[in-house]
Amino acid sequence: MAMAPNGDLIVCGETSNTATQDLFLMRLDSTGALSTAWPDQNDNVNKAGIRVYDGNGADVDEPFGMVLDSAGNVYVCGASRENHTTGGANTDGIVLKYAADGTRSWVHLYDSPATALDDYYYDIALDSVGNVLVTGYGGNSAAGDYVTTKLDSAGSVVWTTRFNDAKNKEDRAYSLVIDKDDSIFVTGYANWDNTSNDTVTLKYDKNGNQLMLLRLTAESAPSPASDFYKSGLKVLLDAK
Repeated sequence: MAMAPNGDLIVCGETSNTATQDLFLMRLDSTGALSTAWPDQNDNVNKAGIRVYDGNGADVDEPFGMVLDSAGNVYVCGASRENHTTGGANTDGIVLKYAADGTRSWVHLYDSPATALDDYYYDIALDSVGNVLVTGYGGNSAAGDYVTTKLDSAGSVVWTTRFNDAKNKEDRAYSLVIDKDDSIFVTGYANWDNTSNDTVTLKYDKNGNQLMLLRLTAESAPSPASDFYKSGLKVLLDAK
């Protein structure tokens, strides 16, 4: 959920019909009515104040994160089976941009080199010059890695970087934040020793170079460790 520059509320979610799960956006004005800032597109789906994304009839299109820029453009990240046969098991990470008038501007899909595995983008943010940063999970031949991608405002890939723990086990990033220098912080978990998950937080510079790795293990967690949930779910910066 986010607020447009004019005060309209924008909500993203998932809707189902008899065959598919589709990503939707809903724009509400200050009275709670569907906003005419997004006009009816006369296609029986994208009504005034409503936008639905059903990529090529894909059976799953689901959002996980959304952000707006100062001009009212909307950016959504999530997962889609657009590139796979309907009913198939594998998803791609997806990023969509909608202009302030509700017109879809572009779609970016991320499919790992290991194409038979799932990919997800879980969180999204904008840097100081309008580039789009997303992070999530990219399948590999063993399990999965953190995957973080930087797109320019036109949807072109600037860079993509992956993090795989030392034991090549399951790694999944859930959250990112960007500081005043456009450095990127990403957090999630790594199944480092194949017995339990460790919270792993990474820092990248604006060019995608890894600058820091902070690992919180069960042994270093507050006692009792069994009560500690070993996955980073959200990362934030303080006011400094």
